[in-house]
Amino acid sequence: MPRPDRNLPTVLVVDDEPAILRLLAKVLEGCGLNVLTAEGGEAGVKAYRRQHGTIALVLLDVQMPLPWDGPHTLIELGRVNPLVRMAFMSGSTGRYSAEELLGLGALRIFEKPFPSVPDLASDLKDLIARTHPPQ
Repeated sequence: MPRPDRNLPTVLVVDDEPAILRLLAKVLEGCGLNVLTAEGGEAGVKAYRRQHGTIALVLLDVQMPLPWDGPHTLIELGRVNPLVRMAFMSGSTGRYSAEELLGLGALRIFEKPFPSVPDLASDLKDLIARTHPPQ
């Protein structure tokens, strides 16, 4: 595994579908982002706990198996770092409204399937630039 480029922002992608994780990692890395992946909410919190100092943004699926769905995972991430920067992604927000998800602190909600993963990468970079001051 190549070492991450410290000049590129790092995104932690959390989803319960391995195929989505592989696809996003490959494409987002090709678009100039460092990518960490975690399969499921609990693994996402563990990864964030280990590396939150290097993670500029968390991209978190809303619909994952309970009790580690997206909103619960976000609450746990907030216990690690109350200033966690994150965006949700989902084909369906299920029992949650967009207002509820944004009220939990999400910066944005991306709809799956993504119209264009390179556009997603560009949108993520823009979110990071707006919310993560340069070092």
